[in-house]
Amino acid sequence: MSELNVAKNKLDAFLDANSKKEKLVAELADKVREMSADAVKPTSDNSPQMRQVRVLENRLDKTLVKFNEAQSIKRTYEQILKRLEEERMNFDNQLQAVERTLKSKEHDYEELLLLSHDAYHAKEMAQAELHRFEQGVMEERNQRDKEVHEKKALVQQRVEMNHRLEQRERMLRQQQDLDKSGEMALRTTGAMAHMAASITHGKAEEERQRMNDYEDAFRRIKEATGVSDVNEVIQKFLNQEDTLTNLLNLTNDYQEKINSLINDYSTLKGRVDEMKFSASGGAGRRQVADDLEAPPY
Repeated sequence: MSELNVAKNKLDAFLDANSKKEKLVAELADKVREMSADAVKPTSDNSPQMRQVRVLENRLDKTLVKFNEAQSIKRTYEQILKRLEEERMNFDNQLQAVERTLKSKEHDYEELLLLSHDAYHAKEMAQAELHRFEQGVMEERNQRDKEVHEKKALVQQRVEMNHRLEQRERMLRQQQDLDKSGEMALRTTGAMAHMAASITHGKAEEERQRMNDYEDAFRRIKEATGVSDVNEVIQKFLNQEDTLTNLLNLTNDYQEKINSLINDYSTLKGRVDEMKFSASGGAGRRQVADDLEAPPY
């Protein structure tokens, strides 16, 4: 804009100077015409009038040259002014385009800023959800470990129970041997002692048969699990819920049979007590009764 103003000022100055020169040319031309009308044709080129005419003509030629130069400069500056005006219009358009681009970029920046806030919020939510999920997994893992520990303890109890049953079976076998010895003694002590020995022997045979059943059941447990080691049995239980169910059912059967054995033993002990205190036998009969009264474990 400053260049345009400078060009306009120069153009105005040239136009003003040109106008003054045009007026001067017109005045000189009028003066020449007046002098031509009033003058008498000189008789010699060296006369003062002719010299003055030549001076005026020279001044007129110089003025015309300057006028033409001024016209050329005027056209040049007019072209410059036109170009500057066109550039000013283009500059205004470019400035408006830049302003529109700037507004668009500002709008994009605001949208990106909002997106960044949303992304940060989503990140926080995802981290919170991940933390809750990890807590849930940890709680589930702890619960699972607790269940595994409980099942392991349960299986260990069942195995210990099986060991006790095997020990009881061995003691019952020993009792059976004692019953055989007691049977010989009962034959010499009378009918009551013989009947007591027969009852005791029959109960022992029945218990031995039951213990054989228990052993067979325990064998079936081993066959069901496929292993004999306690830890491997536990692993089988953890991997095979059906096997665990079968083992629990068999364990319940064992418990019922153990309870039945305890009841039978109590009944047998009561009968022995009756025989001991009601019979009229001697010391040998009381000794047999004491042997029968002794527990198998």
